[in-house]
Amino acid sequence: MKEITLEKVMLTQNEYQDMLRSVQKLAKIGVVLDYTVSKPTHKRVGVKFNKQYDFEKLAKLIGE
Repeated sequence: MKEITLEKVMLTQNEYQDMLRSVQKLAKIGVVLDYTVSKPTHKRVGVKFNKQYDFEKLAKLIGE
């Protein structure tokens, strides 16, 4: 997973789809992330996490 800060980042569609898969895996184990998405169907997708997260720790939880 890309390192993401509280600032809005632009992801490609492939990166965005990877992020969604990771978010779904986390949701299955009870971890819900607070984030906002802009232009989800465009070539570049804007994503902003509304809280600070330790993404390395979250990635380990789902084996990534």
